[in-house]
Amino acid sequence: MTDRLPVTAKAATPHRQRIKPARLRDLPSVLDISQVANVLRVSRRSVYGYVAAGELRRLRYSRVFLFDAREIERFLERETGPEEGAAS
Repeated sequence: MTDRLPVTAKAATPHRQRIKPARLRDLPSVLDISQVANVLRVSRRSVYGYVAAGELRRLRYSRVFLFDAREIERFLERETGPEEGAAS
């Protein structure tokens, strides 16, 4: 039997905050892919799929995909309708 190192949880990075989608107007102006996945309540892979299909526009900074919060709001309005996608 071999000794295994204990599994440790990854430390949360301070720039990746959990965002509650109920308050879309409180979003930062630019979001990374993890934040978008959290807002949309989908996986990161699904967000990449939306980008590849042309359903979600992104900004690209070096190798990082960034998203404008207004684009996320427009995407939600297209998917759910204006009354559900708009935050109060």
